[in-house]
Amino acid sequence: MVPLADDRDFAEAARRALLGVEAAIDALGDDRVDTDLTEGVLTIEFESEERFVLNVHGPATEIWLSANRRAWHFALRGNEFVSTAAGSEPLLGVLSALVGEKLGRPIVLAAKPG
Repeated sequence: MVPLADDRDFAEAARRALLGVEAAIDALGDDRVDTDLTEGVLTIEFESEERFVLNVHGPATEIWLSANRRAWHFALRGNEFVSTAAGSEPLLGVLSALVGEKLGRPIVLAAKPG
């Protein structure tokens, strides 16, 4: 069993990650995409009414992403969440590609310093 302090550390890192994704998308200033963060679930909704959903999955200590009829799992490695699949892509990198595709332009979602 994972010690309680580790559970809290994961929960805090996941909370900060979702807040960071929300801030990065909001910083795009593109009104064709909107975000809503509620109780560990971040919904990214596009003008087309398509949605991506990021949610914190505590028992697996992962953040899960559902987008375009696919699913990704991201685990905390060092200071960032990276894909558990081959390639270990960072969460913001995967989302940059997916959101950019929906908006029809390349974008780079970046974490705010601090």
